[in-house]
Amino acid sequence: MGKVVILSTGGTIAMDQTPSSPHPIPSLKGRDFQQQLASLCPSDIEISAEDIVNIPSAQMSLETIKEISQKVQSHSANPDLDGIVVTHGTDTMEESAYFVHLCYQASKPVVFTGAMRSADETGYEGLRNLVSSLRVAASPEARDMGVLIVMNEQVHSAEEVRKFHTQRVDAFQSPPYGPLGEIAFDQLYIKRRISRPVQKLEATYVTPVPLVALTADFEVTLLEAIQKMRPRGVIIEALGGGRVPPKVIPVLADFVESRVPVVITTRCGIGPVVDEYGYQGAHRDLKKLGCYFAHYLSGPRARIKLMLVLGNGFNSDAQLHTFFQD
Repeated sequence: MGKVVILSTGGTIAMDQTPSSPHPIPSLKGRDFQQQLASLCPSDIEISAEDIVNIPSAQMSLETIKEISQKVQSHSANPDLDGIVVTHGTDTMEESAYFVHLCYQASKPVVFTGAMRSADETGYEGLRNLVSSLRVAASPEARDMGVLIVMNEQVHSAEEVRKFHTQRVDAFQSPPYGPLGEIAFDQLYIKRRISRPVQKLEATYVTPVPLVALTADFEVTLLEAIQKMRPRGVIIEALGGGRVPPKVIPVLADFVESRVPVVITTRCGIGPVVDEYGYQGAHRDLKKLGCYFAHYLSGPRARIKLMLVLGNGFNSDAQLHTFFQD
C-alpha cells in the first residue's frame, strides 16, 4: 500500500464559506481533506495530513515557502512514505513549487496541487485534483522527476508550467512541449521526462531581488529608484528575444559595475532569450555588458532562482554563468 502525506497551505482549494464570512476564505485544513477523501481515495493509498499554514497564496512569503521546502525535505526522509502532496493556492504556486524543485534532494515524488474554484462553488475540482495528485505521488513512475504540479488531470514539471488564465480549470499549461503526462481512467501515463537540476541548492535566499517588466518608452526612473534599494540582484523581463530600449543600458551598466547581477528573461510567454540583431539594446549589447540570460524561465522563476543561487554563495561570474547560460 502506498503512503502519501498531504501538506496543507491554504489557497482556493481550502476556501469555503464560513459562519463569519459569506465569501470564501481559507478554512479547510488537512484533516478536512483526509475526511473528504476517505470514500474517494484509491484503496491502495493510505494518506496522512499536516497543516503548514492556511492562507491565500497571494499572501505567501518567502519564509513560508522556505518552510514548505524544509517540510518536504524532512518528510522525504521518512522510509514509510512513498510521496508528498502539497496543497497550495494557484496564484503563486509556480514560485513555491520551483523553489522546492531547486532545493529538493530526494527521489520520492513531490506534487503540488490546488483548485481554480472554491469549495462553495458549483464544479469545485479540488478533491478531483487531490485524488489525481495522490495517484501521482504514490506512483514509482513519478520518482526522480523533481517537483510536479498536477492540475486538471495533467502532470507538469515545476520547471515549465505556468498559469495562463485567471478562472479556467485548465489554467496551467506547459508550452511549448506540453505536460509530462496525464491521469486517465485512474491510470498515470508519463509521456516524457526532463532532467532535474544537477546542482541542488539549500533553502537559503537573499533579498531584495526586484523583477522589472520593460515596456515601450520605459520609464528609466523606475530602475533608478531600484538602485536606491541596493538590490542583491535584478531580473529584467526584456522585450522579445531579450532587447531593451537604449536609454535603459546606462542603468544596467551601473548595476553590473556595482556587482549587482542582472538576469535577462523575456516578457513573452514562450521562447529563448537570444537574437542576432545589430542595433543598440539588442542581445549582443546585453551580453557584452555582462548580463546573464534565463532561457525559457519566466520572470518570477528567474527571480526565485537568482535569490537561491546568491543565497547559496554562488556569486562569481563563472558560477552565475553555470546557472544562467548565455
